[in-house]
Amino acid sequence: MRRRGHDTPPTPTPGHGAPPDDALPPAVPASGPLLSTPIESTPLERDGGGPGPERDAVVPPALLWAMRAMKTHGRSHGDSLDGAERLQTLLGAGDATVAVIEDGDDHCMVARDLGSSPDGCRFVLVARLSRLDVEDVLAGWTEAAGLFALASGFTLCGVFQGDVSNVIEAADYRHLRDVPAEYLPPSPPLTFEPMS
Repeated sequence: MRRRGHDTPPTPTPGHGAPPDDALPPAVPASGPLLSTPIESTPLERDGGGPGPERDAVVPPALLWAMRAMKTHGRSHGDSLDGAERLQTLLGAGDATVAVIEDGDDHCMVARDLGSSPDGCRFVLVARLSRLDVEDVLAGWTEAAGLFALASGFTLCGVFQGDVSNVIEAADYRHLRDVPAEYLPPSPPLTFEPMS
Protein backbone atom coordinates (compact mmCIF):
# COMPACT_ATOMS: atom_id res chain seq x y z
CA MET A 1 0.00 0.00 0.00
CA ARG A 2 1.37 3.43 -0.89
CA ARG A 3 0.86 6.49 1.23
CA ARG A 4 0.23 9.77 -0.42
CA GLY A 5 3.50 11.65 -0.84
CA HIS A 6 5.77 8.61 -0.31
CA ASP A 7 7.70 6.84 -3.07
CA THR A 8 8.15 3.57 -1.20
CA PRO A 9 5.62 1.55 0.74
CA PRO A 10 6.03 1.52 4.53
CA THR A 11 7.98 -1.42 5.99
CA PRO A 12 6.38 -3.06 9.03
CA THR A 13 8.64 -3.36 12.06
CA PRO A 14 8.82 -6.40 14.35
CA GLY A 15 6.12 -6.26 16.96
CA HIS A 16 3.84 -4.21 14.70
CA GLY A 17 2.35 -6.85 12.37
CA ALA A 18 5.56 -8.29 10.88
CA PRO A 19 7.34 -11.43 12.13
CA PRO A 20 10.96 -11.10 13.25
CA ASP A 21 13.52 -11.79 10.51
CA ASP A 22 14.61 -15.10 12.07
CA ALA A 23 10.98 -16.38 11.98
CA LEU A 24 10.68 -16.09 8.19
CA PRO A 25 11.12 -19.32 6.17
CA PRO A 26 14.03 -19.43 3.73
CA ALA A 27 13.24 -18.51 0.14
CA VAL A 28 12.52 -21.49 -2.12
CA PRO A 29 13.13 -21.15 -5.84
CA ALA A 30 10.05 -21.72 -7.97
CA SER A 31 9.99 -24.82 -10.10
CA GLY A 32 7.72 -25.91 -12.93
CA PRO A 33 7.56 -26.24 -16.68
CA LEU A 34 8.77 -23.41 -18.86
CA LEU A 35 6.00 -22.06 -21.06
CA SER A 36 6.53 -20.62 -24.51
CA THR A 37 4.47 -19.27 -27.35
CA PRO A 38 4.01 -21.87 -30.10
CA ILE A 39 5.39 -20.94 -33.48
CA GLU A 40 3.25 -23.48 -35.33
CA SER A 41 0.05 -25.42 -34.68
CA THR A 42 -0.10 -28.80 -32.99
CA PRO A 43 -0.03 -31.41 -35.77
CA LEU A 44 -3.36 -33.06 -36.46
CA GLU A 45 -1.63 -36.32 -37.38
CA ARG A 46 -0.65 -37.14 -33.80
CA ASP A 47 -2.46 -40.47 -33.78
CA GLY A 48 0.61 -42.22 -35.17
CA GLY A 49 -1.45 -44.61 -37.25
CA GLY A 50 -4.06 -44.99 -39.89
CA PRO A 51 -7.66 -46.09 -39.69
CA GLY A 52 -8.52 -48.69 -37.09
CA PRO A 53 -11.58 -50.25 -35.49
CA GLU A 54 -12.74 -46.93 -34.03
CA ARG A 55 -10.78 -44.76 -36.47
CA ASP A 56 -12.67 -45.59 -39.64
CA ALA A 57 -12.19 -42.42 -41.66
CA VAL A 58 -10.05 -39.33 -41.72
CA VAL A 59 -11.78 -36.47 -39.89
CA PRO A 60 -11.41 -33.20 -41.84
CA PRO A 61 -8.96 -30.80 -40.11
CA ALA A 62 -11.51 -28.01 -39.46
CA LEU A 63 -13.80 -30.40 -37.59
CA LEU A 64 -10.91 -31.94 -35.66
CA TRP A 65 -9.58 -28.51 -34.61
CA ALA A 66 -13.02 -27.35 -33.47
CA MET A 67 -13.75 -30.50 -31.46
CA ARG A 68 -10.32 -30.49 -29.79
CA ALA A 69 -10.71 -26.80 -28.90
CA MET A 70 -14.09 -27.45 -27.26
CA LYS A 71 -13.12 -30.63 -25.35
CA THR A 72 -13.58 -30.41 -21.61
CA HIS A 73 -11.05 -33.14 -20.80
CA GLY A 74 -7.44 -33.12 -21.92
CA ARG A 75 -6.64 -36.81 -21.94
CA SER A 76 -8.38 -39.83 -20.55
CA HIS A 77 -6.39 -42.63 -18.93
CA GLY A 78 -6.75 -44.80 -22.03
CA ASP A 79 -5.37 -42.25 -24.49
CA SER A 80 -2.08 -42.91 -26.15
CA LEU A 81 0.88 -41.07 -24.70
CA ASP A 82 0.92 -38.57 -27.56
CA GLY A 83 -2.62 -37.39 -26.68
CA ALA A 84 -4.46 -38.95 -29.62
CA GLU A 85 -8.06 -39.98 -29.11
CA ARG A 86 -8.94 -43.67 -29.18
CA LEU A 87 -12.25 -42.81 -30.83
CA GLN A 88 -11.98 -40.51 -33.84
CA THR A 89 -14.27 -41.16 -36.79
CA LEU A 90 -16.86 -39.95 -39.30
CA LEU A 91 -20.41 -41.31 -38.99
CA GLY A 92 -23.34 -41.08 -41.40
CA ALA A 93 -23.30 -40.16 -45.07
CA GLY A 94 -23.82 -37.13 -47.29
CA ASP A 95 -25.30 -34.06 -45.58
CA ALA A 96 -25.96 -36.16 -42.46
CA THR A 97 -22.22 -36.86 -41.88
CA VAL A 98 -20.90 -36.00 -38.42
CA ALA A 99 -17.44 -36.36 -36.88
CA VAL A 100 -16.84 -37.76 -33.40
CA ILE A 101 -13.86 -37.80 -31.02
CA GLU A 102 -13.74 -38.86 -27.40
CA ASP A 103 -13.79 -36.35 -24.54
CA GLY A 104 -12.65 -38.29 -21.50
CA ASP A 105 -13.78 -41.81 -20.72
CA ASP A 106 -17.56 -41.22 -20.67
CA HIS A 107 -18.20 -38.48 -23.24
CA CYS A 108 -17.56 -37.55 -26.86
CA MET A 109 -17.51 -34.43 -28.96
CA VAL A 110 -19.65 -34.41 -32.10
CA ALA A 111 -19.19 -31.92 -34.95
CA ARG A 112 -20.73 -31.05 -38.28
CA ASP A 113 -19.24 -28.97 -41.10
CA LEU A 114 -21.76 -26.22 -41.83
CA GLY A 115 -20.00 -24.49 -44.71
CA SER A 116 -17.62 -21.57 -45.18
CA SER A 117 -17.36 -17.84 -45.71
CA PRO A 118 -15.65 -16.05 -48.63
CA ASP A 119 -12.63 -15.26 -46.40
CA GLY A 120 -11.86 -19.01 -46.06
CA CYS A 121 -13.27 -19.56 -42.58
CA ARG A 122 -14.95 -22.97 -42.07
CA PHE A 123 -17.94 -23.03 -39.72
CA VAL A 124 -18.46 -26.05 -37.50
CA LEU A 125 -21.21 -26.91 -35.02
CA VAL A 126 -19.75 -28.74 -31.99
CA ALA A 127 -21.53 -30.35 -29.02
CA ARG A 128 -20.83 -32.85 -26.23
CA LEU A 129 -22.68 -36.10 -25.59
CA SER A 130 -22.47 -39.44 -23.82
CA ARG A 131 -20.07 -41.99 -25.25
CA LEU A 132 -22.88 -44.58 -24.94
CA ASP A 133 -24.93 -42.63 -27.51
CA VAL A 134 -22.01 -42.78 -29.95
CA GLU A 135 -21.54 -46.50 -29.29
CA ASP A 136 -25.21 -47.03 -30.22
CA VAL A 137 -24.49 -45.46 -33.63
CA LEU A 138 -21.30 -47.51 -34.04
CA ALA A 139 -23.34 -50.66 -33.30
CA GLY A 140 -25.94 -49.66 -35.92
CA TRP A 141 -28.82 -49.21 -33.45
CA THR A 142 -29.40 -45.50 -34.15
CA GLU A 143 -28.62 -43.00 -36.92
CA ALA A 144 -25.66 -40.59 -36.74
CA ALA A 145 -27.90 -37.64 -37.71
CA GLY A 146 -29.70 -38.03 -34.37
CA LEU A 147 -26.60 -37.48 -32.23
CA PHE A 148 -27.15 -33.71 -31.96
CA ALA A 149 -30.61 -34.36 -30.45
CA LEU A 150 -28.85 -36.21 -27.60
CA ALA A 151 -26.09 -33.62 -27.11
CA SER A 152 -25.67 -30.46 -25.03
CA GLY A 153 -23.40 -27.43 -24.94
CA PHE A 154 -23.63 -26.43 -28.60
CA THR A 155 -20.99 -24.07 -30.00
CA LEU A 156 -20.69 -22.58 -33.47
CA CYS A 157 -16.95 -22.39 -34.22
CA GLY A 158 -15.14 -20.56 -36.97
CA VAL A 159 -11.92 -22.29 -38.04
CA PHE A 160 -9.24 -20.48 -40.01
CA GLN A 161 -6.78 -23.02 -41.39
CA GLY A 162 -3.24 -22.19 -42.40
CA ASP A 163 0.30 -22.52 -41.11
CA VAL A 164 -1.21 -21.81 -37.68
CA SER A 165 -4.90 -22.63 -37.33
CA ASN A 166 -7.26 -20.59 -35.17
CA VAL A 167 -10.60 -21.62 -33.69
CA ILE A 168 -13.08 -18.88 -32.83
CA GLU A 169 -16.23 -19.37 -30.77
CA ALA A 170 -18.79 -17.53 -32.90
CA ALA A 171 -21.93 -18.44 -30.89
CA ASP A 172 -23.06 -20.63 -28.00
CA TYR A 173 -26.42 -22.38 -27.75
CA ARG A 174 -27.53 -23.83 -24.44
CA HIS A 175 -30.25 -26.12 -25.81
CA LEU A 176 -30.93 -27.88 -29.10
CA ARG A 177 -34.04 -25.73 -29.58
CA ASP A 178 -31.75 -22.64 -29.68
CA VAL A 179 -29.63 -24.01 -32.55
CA PRO A 180 -30.80 -22.78 -35.98
CA ALA A 181 -32.47 -25.69 -37.82
CA GLU A 182 -30.26 -25.18 -40.90
CA TYR A 183 -27.20 -26.06 -38.75
CA LEU A 184 -28.48 -29.57 -38.01
CA PRO A 185 -28.18 -32.68 -40.18
CA PRO A 186 -29.19 -33.30 -42.93
CA SER A 187 -29.23 -29.62 -44.00
CA PRO A 188 -27.04 -28.73 -47.00
CA PRO A 189 -23.82 -26.64 -46.66
CA LEU A 190 -24.23 -22.90 -46.02
CA THR A 191 -22.33 -19.78 -47.09
CA PHE A 192 -21.58 -17.50 -44.12
CA GLU A 193 -20.70 -13.82 -44.00
CA PRO A 194 -16.97 -13.06 -43.60
CA MET A 195 -15.77 -12.88 -39.96
CA SER A 196 -13.92 -9.57 -40.44
